[in-house]
Amino acid sequence: SGNPLDLPPPDLIEPPNKMLDPKPHDLNATTLKAKLGRNFDPNFMSISRPSELAEFPFKRNKKGRLVPMGEMPRSLRKMNFKYIRLPDGSRLRTRISAKLKKKLQQFLWAFTACPIVYRWKDLGIRFWPRYLKEGHCPPGKTSCSIPPGMKCRPAAKAHKTLLRWHCPQQSHHPNSG
Repeated sequence: SGNPLDLPPPDLIEPPNKMLDPKPHDLNATTLKAKLGRNFDPNFMSISRPSELAEFPFKRNKKGRLVPMGEMPRSLRKMNFKYIRLPDGSRLRTRISAKLKKKLQQFLWAFTACPIVYRWKDLGIRFWPRYLKEGHCPPGKTSCSIPPGMKCRPAAKAHKTLLRWHCPQQSHHPNSG
């Protein structure tokens, strides 16, 4: 049993009554963006349907090799390749070029990155922005460690502020909204 605050958010059940939906003039992007202000996060929110509904966590570099997207972890960036520490505590100097260092970092990053698959969720017309990007650990036995064994596990949550259209039902005015 998981924490009720865990992502992704549950699908919301909305009354299907179209009379409760916002009208086109209620969906002025400039006005709504101003209401959200700094809470609008274009990396995780979209006003229109994104062309890519899923994002692969790796991209191809100039040579066609797959490399993880995003920023390289600090521990890999700061890794010292100038020497190797031996079991007795002494250090053995290495001669590794900057090019080889970069290749080693990318290799380690590729094999230790826990891939997060992002998908855009359509929250429906009553939410603005309508599309929210969710991150998921991919199903399966993908390892993200050397030696293999560590698996992707949700670790961080991000709170996002959205606007929700609410139109109280008025039984005596069927056309109001």
